[in-house]
Amino acid sequence: MRFATISLALILTLSLSTSTFSQEQPQWTSKWYCVYATYDDETNGTGHNTASVGVLKENTFIACVTTYNARSFLVPYVNADSAVGRLYYYGYGSSGIGNFFLPWTNPNDVFDEVLMRNAWFILTTPKDSLIYVANNDERHSILVFKFTGDTILPTPYRLETGDNIIFSFDLDVNGNIFVINDSSYGKTDDIKIFPSIESNKTAWETHTITPLNTIDLPDGVYKGIEVNNEGTWLFVSYSDTTQRKVVKYVGSIQTGYQIDTKFNFQLGEGDTGATSVWKASPIGL
Repeated sequence: MRFATISLALILTLSLSTSTFSQEQPQWTSKWYCVYATYDDETNGTGHNTASVGVLKENTFIACVTTYNARSFLVPYVNADSAVGRLYYYGYGSSGIGNFFLPWTNPNDVFDEVLMRNAWFILTTPKDSLIYVANNDERHSILVFKFTGDTILPTPYRLETGDNIIFSFDLDVNGNIFVINDSSYGKTDDIKIFPSIESNKTAWETHTITPLNTIDLPDGVYKGIEVNNEGTWLFVSYSDTTQRKVVKYVGSIQTGYQIDTKFNFQLGEGDTGATSVWKASPIGL
């Protein structure tokens, strides 16, 4: 099950029926339908714009709430439905909490603290209830929290990714993390691949390590990355002044990655919003 988040304090839960997929000519025959939507009001909404959702299990998830330079925090939902499930409440809209940035504070060192800021993407891992946050502090860290069932707590783990704004990331089945820059102009390390917490806890506890590998992407705007379990397929959302598409890379962490020219997904001139000026782009893979 995947979750889509839109609008102020509104979370839509979507279910996907059986689909067919061909690598040579991708075709989706499935249909999405809404299972429930949290009410967009004080009853069960998040209070502000919901940028991302991480699923822990059915009807249990974490919402990432972010307004640019104004607020960034996490809201857990347990046994959720349209009108129930929210555990934390920070107020609604202009009557809610103001400039609140959820702190990540190292439980082993209270002086090691980073505030959530301009975080547009989170990912949860159900096996250990960890919450990974693509944060845009000064060092653009991946912050790691843990959900206990009723409380979100910081872990000792975070990883500094560098000096470029990040939008999202993904994990392979081994927990290796693929972090993508928000935009690429004159950069050569647009995707950075870091080791998992399990394979290198020291790096996550000291917050820095050289990437296992990097990928140089064409200059443009990047708003999402999806990785298969083995880490051999990477799907990247890409747009510039003329193109809006998803690009597929194949390879491995050890040998590097190349573009798969057989894969093709792109939006055309007719794919616009309410007016031709509004150009839709792939986002949040």
